[in-house]
Amino acid sequence: MPDTAVQGSVEEIAYRLFQHVAFAEKKGIAAGYKGESPDREWILKAYTDCLFAVRRPSGRGEGRLTPYGKGA
Repeated sequence: MPDTAVQGSVEEIAYRLFQHVAFAEKKGIAAGYKGESPDREWILKAYTDCLFAVRRPSGRGEGRLTPYGKGA
C-alpha cells in the first residue's frame, strides 16, 4: 500500500490545502493562477479554515468553519 502521509509542518500542509481550495474556487492567488483575484478577507478566512482543518481533522461541527462567499 502506498504511503499517503503528507510531510511538512502544520502550516505548510494548511497552505497546500489553501492552494487547492483557491484553485477549486477559481481564485488567482499567485502568478500563473487564472481566475478572480481574492480579497484579503477571503485569503485570511480560507487559510484560517484550512489551518483549523489540518489541526483538528475530526473537528467537524466544532469551532468556526465559514463559507468563503460574500457576506460570510
